[in-house]
Amino acid sequence: QGLLKFDPTVKYCPELSGIESFNFPRELFADIWTNGSLSHEQFDQVTTSGVYSLLDGGAVDVDGIGAMLSSGANEFFVLSAQSIGWQCHFDGGRSEVGCDDAMYQYPLFRESFAEARSQEESFTNLTISENAELLQFLRYGIVTATTIDSELFRIESDRSVTFHILIADSADNLTSVDKDLYKYGILCQEVVHTLTSDAN
Repeated sequence: QGLLKFDPTVKYCPELSGIESFNFPRELFADIWTNGSLSHEQFDQVTTSGVYSLLDGGAVDVDGIGAMLSSGANEFFVLSAQSIGWQCHFDGGRSEVGCDDAMYQYPLFRESFAEARSQEESFTNLTISENAELLQFLRYGIVTATTIDSELFRIESDRSVTFHILIADSADNLTSVDKDLYKYGILCQEVVHTLTSDAN
């Protein structure tokens, strides 16, 4: 980011309406990244307008949890395409899952993998429409945890955090669906339909 002077996140400002809710924060942050500095005026604009950043954590921080913690957030929202991804950051996640993917190398929470699984049992399963083509399940829950020291993400230990998580799983899984934008559009529509359904 620093070398390219480019911000890969999508910015959104719910205080504004229409296209301005995206245009204003995009232009504001484009100026910040281009100049490589943050003025007091820009800081005030960001904080008073309530700008949100939407980001993808990549292979190491697949759900963006590490990034949220390193930003100083103690409460945040996670949208995940897999049940197991967020649990990998709990103690023992790598050995429990038996996976060597990069994301399993970076524990962030003191609580055990078993505790994470236990918290998931209290999640709410939303009712999926019978007409859904791709969406297999949509699950929402709240997770509480305590951070451990992380040199990679510059996170200090003993912070109590809460994250709200929405897990959407599809017949093709999002990792393959995103290769077909038409299917991705159908999946997004099914998620929105489920969230706004009277059944939920």
